[in-house]
Amino acid sequence: MKTKTLIAKTKKEQNQLIYGKVVGVDDSLPGSPFSACFSELTTFGRLFYSNLMESVLVHSDAESGDDDIDYGCVQHPVSSDEKPREIQDIIIKKQMVTENGTIKLFALINGFRNGKVVAEFVEKELISRILLNEDLLIQGAVDDPVMQFDPIVKKVISDAFVNTDSEYFNDKIDGILAARMQTKLIADEEMTAESVEELSEVDSQIAGGAVVVLALLVNKRLYVANCGNSVAILVKQGTEPTDLNAFRVSERHESHEVKEMERLHQIGLDHMLVDGPSRCFGDYFRKGGYTENPKLKHATREPICVEPAIFGGIEVDDTYCFLLLFSPAVSQAILKVETERQLSEYVTQILVNNINETGNIKGSVQTVLESIMNDLKLKIELNHCQAGDSALSMVLVPLSSQIKDLIKPVDGVDRFIKTQSSSSGYIDSYVDFSEYFAETPQAQDLRNSIIARIESLKQHYKDKKRSLHAISED
Repeated sequence: MKTKTLIAKTKKEQNQLIYGKVVGVDDSLPGSPFSACFSELTTFGRLFYSNLMESVLVHSDAESGDDDIDYGCVQHPVSSDEKPREIQDIIIKKQMVTENGTIKLFALINGFRNGKVVAEFVEKELISRILLNEDLLIQGAVDDPVMQFDPIVKKVISDAFVNTDSEYFNDKIDGILAARMQTKLIADEEMTAESVEELSEVDSQIAGGAVVVLALLVNKRLYVANCGNSVAILVKQGTEPTDLNAFRVSERHESHEVKEMERLHQIGLDHMLVDGPSRCFGDYFRKGGYTENPKLKHATREPICVEPAIFGGIEVDDTYCFLLLFSPAVSQAILKVETERQLSEYVTQILVNNINETGNIKGSVQTVLESIMNDLKLKIELNHCQAGDSALSMVLVPLSSQIKDLIKPVDGVDRFIKTQSSSSGYIDSYVDFSEYFAETPQAQDLRNSIIARIESLKQHYKDKKRSLHAISED
């Protein structure tokens, strides 16, 4: 693919640059902070994995399977009498070369509940708010990136998430919300079949949401952020020659998770009443319109938020292999087909095995997703579980040009996948909690029962007006 050197002089041109529009070449401005080496962006990929639908839309300046990205997508089976499902998954890869080095951004956006509009809005606004922030250009000028640069990057990412969601409501759908208010007033005065249908149509336009997981690589410093229940797994070599460590570098924002449960209880809401991701973009009836939602109307403020979990910076050295980003549907499918291994161990193992067997990184993600889907189909046919309605999508971000050497068997012995916490600074527990933390339905039931018991004890003490001292979750 031919590469052009583009210089953006103004904010408008910077925005055009991010979306791959040629704004002109100016060799007289080599020192411009937004001098960037870009492949002219086109929507090169609309992948078809079914005769019935398009599964995923890819926006990238690099082809799948090159040194920068590999991806895959598999749709759940669709019967002949079902309508084709809209594209709701978007995969993004951007790269910008500045005077202080290279900035790369990889993202997976998953719409839900007719969330195509939300996903497309997030794809445009969130990415530009991050990449066009001049604060990302200072890394070369700092002596201590942990203290001087990491907080800046985290603020850039966090602000971008919050401001993008705010702009979606205040700009993208403000006209729809205003029209809805008028329609609702008319329907309240005189309920007719026509007004009900019109209101239902408008409601469907604002009910959708989207979850996001993204990776930002500033030179060799990696940051991972997520909002929702998408997953990111970081894989690197272990201390033992045959080990590979798989770190989860994302938070699962669902109401049964301890952190989210506590947040929801603080606003007077029973976490069991919250369905779907507890953090996301869009989703009007669980945010600004939550008082119209019978389950959520008693909350003291909007129950669903958009604040991301951010991991990093992580200095990527020669021991790091790759980063995986995958949709909520992937983790949900794995929990249905795998009951012994943790999610991160399972998906890393089958991916590593596939690359070692075929000798190719390109196409490995698609093969893995098809394998998971085949196992899931068997479970569905045996009536052991129900089919989902969201595509399984995954992105592999190589962090080394020597991935094959880093993951290949050692003296004929396959790599052993170890799962570890992404946090540092904690001592290993001397009690084996692996059964409790296993990512299986049985373990989840165990966690829920224990958490419910804890909440019951807290309420007991509260009723007796006894105080409890806060302790760290960790």
